[in-house]
Amino acid sequence: MDTAGFYAAEGTAYHEIAELCVMHGLDPADFVGLTMRADGHDIPITEDVPRWLERGLERIAQLSEGAELQCESRVDLSAVLGKGEGGRLDIGIINRTRRLIVVFDWKFGAGVPVQASWKDEAGAEHPNEQLALYGWGFAESAMRRADKLCGDEWTIRLIIEQPRAQGGGGEYDLSYFALEEEIERIGFEAAKTNDPNAPRIAGHVQCKFCKAKLASNGGCKAHSDLVLSLADLTDDDIAQAQEDDVYPPLPRVPELSLERLAYIHSCSDMLSHFLNDVQGYLLDRAKKGEKVPGMKMVRGRAGHRKYKEGVAEDAAAVLVEELGEKAYQPQEIISPAQAEKLLGKEKYSKIKQFVTQDQGGIALVSVHSRGEALRPTEDLLTDDDVI
Repeated sequence: MDTAGFYAAEGTAYHEIAELCVMHGLDPADFVGLTMRADGHDIPITEDVPRWLERGLERIAQLSEGAELQCESRVDLSAVLGKGEGGRLDIGIINRTRRLIVVFDWKFGAGVPVQASWKDEAGAEHPNEQLALYGWGFAESAMRRADKLCGDEWTIRLIIEQPRAQGGGGEYDLSYFALEEEIERIGFEAAKTNDPNAPRIAGHVQCKFCKAKLASNGGCKAHSDLVLSLADLTDDDIAQAQEDDVYPPLPRVPELSLERLAYIHSCSDMLSHFLNDVQGYLLDRAKKGEKVPGMKMVRGRAGHRKYKEGVAEDAAAVLVEELGEKAYQPQEIISPAQAEKLLGKEKYSKIKQFVTQDQGGIALVSVHSRGEALRPTEDLLTDDDVI
């Protein structure tokens, strides 16, 4: 299954529901139980979807009261990014009374949180580039001669609603003049990409969905060098370790700074993907008949045994004859999660008193993630606890 394609199709379906609710005043709960077809995938609409949409729809309703609202508007970004470049913003709102332009963007990805702004190394805050471009393009097209109609007294509000990702979403306000300065910076950076010899700048964020890093696509040295640098290794280190037939010298964890360790931890997904890509690439070469030094192909563990199609009843007859009632598994009550799905939230409340749930494990996440920070264990100790 193409999981990346399925997740993208989920986003398409949820965007469509949000658009219908905004434009026609529909209730997202009315879509629960339906299956929507999007990008070649069937997307079931569960009870979670209305909950994910609720806050964003309320915010759109608040901001669009007494204002002009446009949905799925095409914005032309040719002047900034080059001929033919543009995009489609989810929601655009113009409130002439408050001199406010709003660009609202739904993001339904659950993996990578996306904020409305970010800070550079000097601590200066900047808007999310995608929304900044959409805000500028929307103002240029919807306001017409926006350079005269806007001015510093107009506020551009950029909103990202990302209900499924901890730490995702947020709002960021800036003046129209400040937005123009950001657009000039973005345009300057975008122009660099037209250079065929432009350097590739690897990072765990920008490399996450880039297919150029995959071995099947030729690989990317910048990405490989970044992975090695996380362990303070170079190509020469790997070559020397290979020649000596030893593991490469990895640094001791306590010798690394907390800042370094935190960065390595944030790149854990990138590291695992890199190793999986190496394994898959080597296996593919071996299947094509190439000899992989020091390795061989073997058959993995056998799968779970199961009854052949069409003969399960024959097997059951033999088992009943030999084992009697032991041939069947005992009846088991469905889980609380299954019960909630079948009963719905209102009826589920009748059995909620009988349900318990373990606390989630403790994990390290970005400071931008939602959820209250836990106190360190030592802070929870009283003087009486210390021996």
